[in-house]
Amino acid sequence: MKLDVRIVLATNRDLAKMVEEETFMGDLYQRFKRPYFQIPPLRERKEDIPLLVEHFIEKNDIEKKSNPDLALLRVSPDCMNLLMDHDWKESNVREVEMVIEQIMLVKLEGGKIRRAITPADLPKDLPGGNGPEISSGKEHGKEKLSGNQKVTDDQIKNCMAKLKNNKSRVARELDVTYKTINLRWKRITS
Repeated sequence: MKLDVRIVLATNRDLAKMVEEETFMGDLYQRFKRPYFQIPPLRERKEDIPLLVEHFIEKNDIEKKSNPDLALLRVSPDCMNLLMDHDWKESNVREVEMVIEQIMLVKLEGGKIRRAITPADLPKDLPGGNGPEISSGKEHGKEKLSGNQKVTDDQIKNCMAKLKNNKSRVARELDVTYKTINLRWKRITS
């Protein structure tokens, strides 16, 4: 069967430097390097933040999906200014998505009134935010878990040390998927 495909690859690593350090295969790099687009981090393209916020609100607005007549939740101007002034970290777009997703979960639980998102809804760890902490890893005195909820970061760290970083064995030991361990380990070690 003939296929006509185009493969798009993305990375946040400097592959040329990795080839020099011999941690990435040079011949593979030659196949991947054209055409090359560098997308600047979100903190260098703040004008994208309102578009991203609107997209993530729409994506996470479960009530609107079931009732298309509802107006899309909006963000107050002072809240948007805080979001645009924030110096988003390396994970930038994913961080914006996580913040909006958490806000939407809190705002829409139990049929709460659909009012604009304000600074009071932003997590405390964002400058000007007064809402619940999101990225601190703590919620109601318990460790907040991302990814698979069965295991904590400490359990993964301890098991990785015990099993000499063998992710397959760690996944079996903790009764989770390899993908969960792989994704969580990348986050833990970054």
